[in-house]
Amino acid sequence: MPQLRRGHRGQKPDYRFDWASLDAYGFRCEATGEEAEAGPWVRVTALLDPRPIGIVDTAPRREVYEEFWVDFLANPPLEMVRCRS
Repeated sequence: MPQLRRGHRGQKPDYRFDWASLDAYGFRCEATGEEAEAGPWVRVTALLDPRPIGIVDTAPRREVYEEFWVDFLANPPLEMVRCRS
C-alpha cells in the first residue's frame, strides 16, 4: 500500500482509536505507536478498490491543536484568489 508521510495534520485531539471502526465509511484510522513533537503518529487508510491508499500523519495533542487555531484566527492566510459569481 502506498503511503505519504506529512506533518501536523490529523484527527482532532479528542479522537480515540478504540471507538467504532470507520471501515463502513471506507476508512481505517490506526495509531502507529510512535510519537512526534505535536502528538502521536497515525495511519489513515482509504479502503479503495483495488488498492488501499495510506497516509501517515500526526494527531495533534490538545494544546498543539488549540494553539494552531488561536494563531490561525489571529493571522489568517493571505487570500490569493477570489471567485465571484
